[in-house]
Amino acid sequence: MFAVAGLFVQSTQSGIASSRHTSSSALAQEHLELLRAKDDLWWAGAMPFSVGPELVVKQGVEFSRSTSTRYRPDLSNDGHIIEATVTVDWLEKGQTRQNRFITYFVVNTGIGALR
Repeated sequence: MFAVAGLFVQSTQSGIASSRHTSSSALAQEHLELLRAKDDLWWAGAMPFSVGPELVVKQGVEFSRSTSTRYRPDLSNDGHIIEATVTVDWLEKGQTRQNRFITYFVVNTGIGALR
């Protein structure tokens, strides 16, 4: 009986951890979608930039979200590739957990619609 109860507790804890990872992913995706919607004119005046940390409470958990962007001249000499990083932190069982999401945008070209 104790073994079954132990499995139930472990399963519940895994479900909670999974839920927090899902929430942090959704928070990061929200910022990445906002960036994706920006036009070339906005990018030309905004680079590089950092936002955060921004505190967001979701399902009773406090998340800290930070966003930064930078040009990637190693990928494009003419400044058409931008790297955007969104980092989401939260506390779980007394430890800081973190998800980091990195994506790339093509800007200031005739192919900006690829975003």
